[in-house]
Amino acid sequence: MAAAVLESLREAPEYVFLSFRVGTLRMAQPVERLREILRYRPAQPVPNAPPFIEGLIELRGELIPVLDLRKRFGVPADVTRQTRIVVTWIQQYSAGLVVDEAHALLRVVLPQIQPVPPLPDTALADLIVGALLDGDQIVLLPDLDLLFQPHERRLWVEFQPTPGMSPPAEPFDRPA
Repeated sequence: MAAAVLESLREAPEYVFLSFRVGTLRMAQPVERLREILRYRPAQPVPNAPPFIEGLIELRGELIPVLDLRKRFGVPADVTRQTRIVVTWIQQYSAGLVVDEAHALLRVVLPQIQPVPPLPDTALADLIVGALLDGDQIVLLPDLDLLFQPHERRLWVEFQPTPGMSPPAEPFDRPA
């Protein structure tokens, strides 16, 4: 899957990514996967959900599951004035990702995207498909569709509320 994501990036000369911070990590995702950015608000807990799934929030009549990336990656998870929920697409479902801060949009050309050497076996190891430099900072490019371990994917699908909006056909398509 990671190879397919990198290969799809080679098809266009420029991309726009939303950068965000999870602990000390800077990460980014293609804006095509972004629905919106919300100020943090507590989610309604759901029994038997994995610990990093905060629960559900209501967004204009749609129930959205909220995942705390800080908990998923073992980063201390304090809520501050900068904490945001980035509403995005994971697989074909809408989801809110709790991040410490949502940064700016990054315009990226293909030569800026670098492969990442094998990482130690951590929650991030199989998730990171590339990286880029923003000034002197490294920005990791995760494939959020790989956020779940195989045994968690079934729980994720079962956890989904009734379908709402449809996801984009291709997460890396450039807008017309």
